[in-house]
Amino acid sequence: MTSVLIVDLGGTKSRVGLFEIQNDGEDCVFQRVYRNKEFTGIAEIIEAFHQQSPRRAKHLCIALAGVVEGDTATLTNLDWRIDMTSLQQRFFFEEVLFINDLTALAAAVSQLDDDEVVVLKKGEVEKDEAVAIIAPGTGLGQGFLFAQGRNFLARGSEGGHAGFSPKNDEELRFAAWVIERSGAASAERVCAGPGITLLYRFFTENEGLEPAEWVRQRASESEDLAPLIVEGASSANPCPVCMKVINRYLAMLGSEAANLALKLYARGGVYIGGGVILHLLAAVSLEPFVVAFGRNEKMAELLAAIPVFVIKKEDAHLYGALYYAAARLGLGRYSRKGAAADGR
Repeated sequence: MTSVLIVDLGGTKSRVGLFEIQNDGEDCVFQRVYRNKEFTGIAEIIEAFHQQSPRRAKHLCIALAGVVEGDTATLTNLDWRIDMTSLQQRFFFEEVLFINDLTALAAAVSQLDDDEVVVLKKGEVEKDEAVAIIAPGTGLGQGFLFAQGRNFLARGSEGGHAGFSPKNDEELRFAAWVIERSGAASAERVCAGPGITLLYRFFTENEGLEPAEWVRQRASESEDLAPLIVEGASSANPCPVCMKVINRYLAMLGSEAANLALKLYARGGVYIGGGVILHLLAAVSLEPFVVAFGRNEKMAELLAAIPVFVIKKEDAHLYGALYYAAARLGLGRYSRKGAAADGR
């Protein structure tokens, strides 16, 4: 039996778990979630966790929303830079591993049970074909999973930073407005969680739309308007502007997911992770996503055959990082199961 500390380091929060790996599987001993803005770096979070945890781990794996280069990593949406050597020396870990957070989520997909996903769009999973993963949160994670016999290759990418592709006049105006304000319109800028607030600003400031009075008043009190907009779209007396924002956001996310599916030929399916999609799933219809996903001039038939799943497991990144670390550090080996092996 050996112990591993797993950190899912996102742009807004960090989920930390202490795991024991045994011959017959893993056991989560202790888990906590921390708000990154309350700390100055990952070392402080690990220190806080150690003060609460019943014991310490021998190994550390950090799945992070950023670029890993050798022994260092830079967070994309958080002004932190971390390195393996300092963490190893400070906390006396035997081994330290950094991976992209979408590499972790892709690894988790290979182990998900049927009750840990929701079928958003039916299709036909083809065994041993590529799986696409997209995860809107503070940023827009993208990754993939390739079959290798009973094993798998999981990999995150920086595809969210590729350019946004407008699909109609309204999205063209929105892209031009975003470029004017920030100099670029990447897929992440419009399809990550903050894109919901951007769309609200666009419709009210550029298009002249008037939200419900109660929404307008509360919108002046916060920078992150996503929770308010979701509430406005799902209330008993919904705000038309909020509904328009959510529907357009889902359509743009669906188009971007289709782009990823086509580039990977993802006949193994598309999986959506992250907290944004779970909040929307519980509050509104995701039909605009499904419609936009299938809208393509020449590849509509292919896209119609690709199923889309929503990942319900909130700590999927954490477990995915555990599976990946176990294999990389020689602590265990996980074979593919679920959709990645047999289809759902």
